[in-house]
Amino acid sequence: MNRKTERKIVFEIVFTFHFSNGKQPEEIMNIYSEANEIKSFTPYVESTVKGIYEKLEFIDKTIESSIKTRKFERLDAVCLTAMRYATYEIFFNDEVPDVVAINEAIELTKKYDDSLSAFVNGNLGIISKLKNE
Repeated sequence: MNRKTERKIVFEIVFTFHFSNGKQPEEIMNIYSEANEIKSFTPYVESTVKGIYEKLEFIDKTIESSIKTRKFERLDAVCLTAMRYATYEIFFNDEVPDVVAINEAIELTKKYDDSLSAFVNGNLGIISKLKNE
């Protein structure tokens, strides 16, 4: 499985956090794997999904501090998922350069809703700067 496929899987699993009613990441991944006939996830997928879930409060506060034109509660699920994923990588995955995390988030956003990509790009730029302050 290549990294692009892994990123798509992580994105789709993290997207379901919005609708999971408090389910733990292992349970969400099991449901996803059964629905998509995936026998097992790569270490990258597992660690990233679990990491995002564990750091969700920090990630959401960071996103909320970066947005100026919308309320956090009103963010589109695609937009929020992309920003959660990239924010996690920016702060907690030293193997992924910030610019790569941002670019991948933009590409994933475009795949699901192209109209949100500029908003995601701008706010992730702010988040990247916050990390480096």
